[in-house]
Amino acid sequence: MVTMVDPFALDILDDPYDTYAELRSVAPLYKVPHLDLHLVLSHDVVMEAIARVDDFSNNLTAFFMTDDAGKQIMVAAGRDGGTDVLATADDPFHLVHRRALNRPFSEKRMLDVEDELRAMVGELIDTHVPSGTMEWVQGVSSVLPIRAIAMLLGLPDDDTAQLKFWSDEGIEVLSGFADGARMAQCMAHINDFVVYLGAHIDAALERARSGAEPACVIDTVARAEIDGDYDRHTSVGLLIQLVGAGSDSTTGLTGSCALALATHPEVQATLRAQPQLIPAFVDEVLRLETPFRGHFRHVMRPCRLGDVDLRPDDRVLLMWSAANRDPAMFDDPDVLRLDRPTGKNHLGFGWGIHHCIGAPLARLEARLAVEELLSRTSSIELDHTAGSPEWVPSLFLRRLARLPLRVAPA
Repeated sequence: MVTMVDPFALDILDDPYDTYAELRSVAPLYKVPHLDLHLVLSHDVVMEAIARVDDFSNNLTAFFMTDDAGKQIMVAAGRDGGTDVLATADDPFHLVHRRALNRPFSEKRMLDVEDELRAMVGELIDTHVPSGTMEWVQGVSSVLPIRAIAMLLGLPDDDTAQLKFWSDEGIEVLSGFADGARMAQCMAHINDFVVYLGAHIDAALERARSGAEPACVIDTVARAEIDGDYDRHTSVGLLIQLVGAGSDSTTGLTGSCALALATHPEVQATLRAQPQLIPAFVDEVLRLETPFRGHFRHVMRPCRLGDVDLRPDDRVLLMWSAANRDPAMFDDPDVLRLDRPTGKNHLGFGWGIHHCIGAPLARLEARLAVEELLSRTSSIELDHTAGSPEWVPSLFLRRLARLPLRVAPA
């Protein structure tokens, strides 16, 4: 038997994979001792839950916070009939939300913006390489994603610092480490974000009514409002989700890519010699350090998952990060391999109908960040004189807070 553990303790969250493996070896589901929540840890049972859409809803019906004693609690989310959009919506609403956004986030659209994004990341890296040291998170991986998503949405580049602030406030709401006062503060800031986005949607509505063709995501959202596919609540909710997920998940991915380069010199050497392997490297980092640890599912009716009987309104957390290291699916699951035959079977962007709509953008940004970092340096290693890498405390997000690097210019 496994000793009862708290998988959300900070020391485990920083390095959770041995704990996930221990729990998964006993059963595919693990009941968190102090919360009414089951973690789904094995790849096959996660995939089963994804497919059973009538049993498991994507609707976000709860979130974590801390009580006055600093202990994590799970709190029911408000149900106002319009809370859930895109990633947290079920069909048929999810399909409607996604349909308008497929083209702006398509592989074809990524080809249109690749050169601009390459120049953007190159300029960021060039700022730091001559000094021989760089703090990768603040210098590159937290800057590139918010500028990229702002560009696609049609928001001013000058606003990206403010957008990043709002995004971080939204992510903290989901972190599980905010108390009531901090949650109220975050929600007040998010309300400011709502007002900001509403003004940009109103301007896009005016452009659409004048006959202008959509030039950005906000123009597409405004057109969906005119067509009756979105109401204003949906429009704003979608944009908040795109900014938050598009910024923080890709910040996590690009940070983990740089950490992997710095701590795997043999992989770094291989990629310098064979840059065509960089996409496989990005997928391995997605598998090993999944940017979102997992996502909720809400139980809709009495059912059984794994070896556990579940009741209506129970909640499970599909643990992408645990499933991605399941030895039943991946040989040598803790090893970074560029020749992995099952490399595309990871759940780094979810799976099925809710597969991340921004996956092409995230993959592009990560590939470009790796390519430009390697092309501008001859070596990359951790800068131990500046401290160790640090992770953001979050139940959902797997993202570095800081990553000091020492680099030699090419």
